[in-house]
Amino acid sequence: MAADATPPARAILDAAARDDAKSLLALLPERDAPVARRTTETTRDPWTRAGPIHLACERGAMDALAALLRVGFDPADVDDEDATPLHYAAARGEVAAIDALLALGGGVDVDATDVRGLTPLHFASGAGKPLAVVALLRGGARVDAKSRDHRAPLHYAAAVGCVKSAEALLRAGADADADGGAKTKTRSPVVVAAERRWEFVVEALARAGAALDDDVKAIARKERWAIAEGWGPPPAATKTAVEATAAAAEATAAAAATTATTATTTATPRSTRVTASVAKTFTTTTTTTRPASGRRPVSGRKTVAAGSTVAARRRAPAPPPEPPVPEAKPPPAPNATFLARYGLADVPGLFQA
Repeated sequence: MAADATPPARAILDAAARDDAKSLLALLPERDAPVARRTTETTRDPWTRAGPIHLACERGAMDALAALLRVGFDPADVDDEDATPLHYAAARGEVAAIDALLALGGGVDVDATDVRGLTPLHFASGAGKPLAVVALLRGGARVDAKSRDHRAPLHYAAAVGCVKSAEALLRAGADADADGGAKTKTRSPVVVAAERRWEFVVEALARAGAALDDDVKAIARKERWAIAEGWGPPPAATKTAVEATAAAAEATAAAAATTATTATTTATPRSTRVTASVAKTFTTTTTTTRPASGRRPVSGRKTVAAGSTVAARRRAPAPPPEPPVPEAKPPPAPNATFLARYGLADVPGLFQA
């Protein structure tokens, strides 16, 4: 293939998605980095403008990623929304691809933002990928980076109900009460989790010191969450006008029903009332009579109070436990293995640590 020839775009994208390094090297023989990066403009996806390196990171195609880096593709390339390959790897939870990109050092910004101001840590948190969250935190990602709408990664973890991601962010120092301030509509992560009924995320945030306002407490009482035990009934002052109107309507309906029952009893002949009383007494006696064995009749099922903790647990069983997430401790650089395995340590044009 001539140095200025343009390889077929679809063939390169497909090879990157299939992790077919051999085909990639055949389509893109080694060349100097400037030519390779110029060729990238003709190998993008026509809809998203994502390059083959984006697809390789999204699929965790490590062989294809190494081949693309070898021929000079830019690891900090962006698509039409300014998302980098690290964003793609974080959204799919591809920890190996995240580690490989971070191995390249200064050429890959772990806090790069797209057009919405979202970092790869926002992507991993919003996708419910706790292992990717830990990998990015280990690589130096800012735990309280704010998007254009003033949301931190913890907001996204709370929105999808990922307890492990929320706990990893809190361990790394995330602000449990982060909000956008009085001039924005962004509410705190605990309110976001409560509105979506993520009980265990609310509990994790409360343990981290998040302030529980009246709205969160009202939701916890209504859903009979374990965190609301011991709070007691809600104060009367917190009842809204709608609740007061509904209570008044119920009281009126109950009074009308009592009046109708009294009127019917007064109009009923004495003989009919006596007959009904005898039938009621007979029914009660028959029901409470013990069997011939002298044993007390035993019900086949225990009665559970409607407001008890046992009843709440029966209605809302606990979700299955998620896989454990390792502590966000900086281990020895595992990314050097990637560079050594694929022989990229001495390749010119790569951004190395």
